Parts: sequence; structure tokens; C-alpha cells
Amino acid sequence: MFRRITNIIIFALLAASIASCTQNKQKQMETDAQKIAGMECVSRDFTHKKFFLASQYTKVDDKLLNKKISMQAADSIRSALDVKKTELVKQSQVVSDSLLHFLRTVWKDRYVDKTDKEKLDSLVEIELAAKCKSGSP
Repeated sequence: MFRRITNIIIFALLAASIASCTQNKQKQMETDAQKIAGMECVSRDFTHKKFFLASQYTKVDDKLLNKKISMQAADSIRSALDVKKTELVKQSQVVSDSLLHFLRTVWKDRYVDKTDKEKLDSLVEIELAAKCKSGSP
């Protein structure tokens, strides 16, 4: 009788421990998915900004071709755009490097089997749909 009660207690503790690990893993996966999606949203925002900046260069060239601005004015505008571009490239690189480092870490250390990777990908897609609706984080 005592042995049976001991076995039941051990089984219950083991089941509770497994359930706790599963819940912790799910919470960690959700946290990781939110972080990945957040960085991807910021990265997408930088992409939109880069395209906008490229269109600004084109507008300057169009105005110059149509003689709406002088060469000196165009050069001045281009210089200002070059400063913005340099800063944008630096910021974009920092986000890209951070995302790559984080992904390498979680894929190597936390999500080694295919099922976990697929679950994480699904959670990231859900987060991206919620966070990046308007094209920005």
C-alpha cells in the first residue's frame, strides 16, 4: 500500500514537472517569436525607408533634368540625402546583425528539432501579421 502511494506521488510529481517544462518552453517560444517578429518589423521599416530615400534621389534628378532646380541646389539636396542614407545603412546593419545573431543562437541552442522550429516559425508569422500590419513596428 505504501509503495503504491509512493509510486502515485512520484508519478504525479513527474507529470507536474513535465507539464511545467512544456509550459516554460511554450512561453520561451512565444517570447522568442515576439522578439524575432519585432526585429523583422524594424528591418522591413528600414527597407521602406530605403525605397523612399531612393525615390527622393530620383525626384532630385527629375527636377534637375526639367531645370526646376540648379545643379548647386541638386548637389546640396543629394548631400543631405547622402547623410540620411549613411545613417539609415548603419541602423539597418545593426538590426540585421542583431537579428542574425539572435536567430543563430535560438536555432542552435533552443530549437534543435524540426517540430520546434516549425512551431517557432508559425508563432513568428502570427506575430508578424499582428505587428507589421501597417508596414512598421
